[in-house]
Amino acid sequence: MRQFQYLMLLSLMTITGCSKGSSDAPTLTTVSGVVVSKGQPLSGVILEFRPEKEGAPSYGTTNENGEFELNYSDGREGAVPGKHTVKMTESFAPAEADGGDGPPPKRPPGPPKEKTMKIDVKADASPIELSFD
Repeated sequence: MRQFQYLMLLSLMTITGCSKGSSDAPTLTTVSGVVVSKGQPLSGVILEFRPEKEGAPSYGTTNENGEFELNYSDGREGAVPGKHTVKMTESFAPAEADGGDGPPPKRPPGPPKEKTMKIDVKADASPIELSFD
């Protein structure tokens, strides 16, 4: 019995010592906005915001109104404040809003359209507009 208690205590100490505490998690700021092309909102655009310094990337996808909200790699909402390289990738997934009836959209030949840009994520949480043009 004493060995079991010792092993349980040792296991608990190992788990506690090796796990990341909440103090290790970076501070995030809410990031939302819209993606447009020629003034029109784009749906289904996949976004990746990769910080230029420290931190993991944040991801989002535009809805039918071209709007997006980012989620950090650990699932929390937002992104690390600072300069980011933003990659936007056109998606050819069938629209789910209409129930998926009918054929999927025709995909043009070649790879999906991509655009990369630099952006500074501010801590003020203002919505941003990204142009896919």
